[in-house]
Amino acid sequence: MFRSLSILILLLIPMHSMASSSYTVNIAIYKNVNTLNHKLKKLSPALRKTVEVKKIKKRHIATTLPTKNKALLETLLPAYRKVFSDAFIVPIKAP
Repeated sequence: MFRSLSILILLLIPMHSMASSSYTVNIAIYKNVNTLNHKLKKLSPALRKTVEVKKIKKRHIATTLPTKNKALLETLLPAYRKVFSDAFIVPIKAP
């Protein structure tokens, strides 16, 4: 029983690490959408096209569009951080 459980766990660990193949940048979370939009206007037009805003409960969350190219996000991250100093890259796990 223990051996079967151990083998199952060892098989699931690599699949779990493969599941996070897409990435996004978490840019900001604001309660007031007008304040968020005002800050987003400080980004260049090309960067603004990559941002999506979602409303979850009472908060507005700005993230970039998901991509598999983490290197691209790493090069764009300093540009996002000029306006949003605490922006960071996160993996997106497949459902």
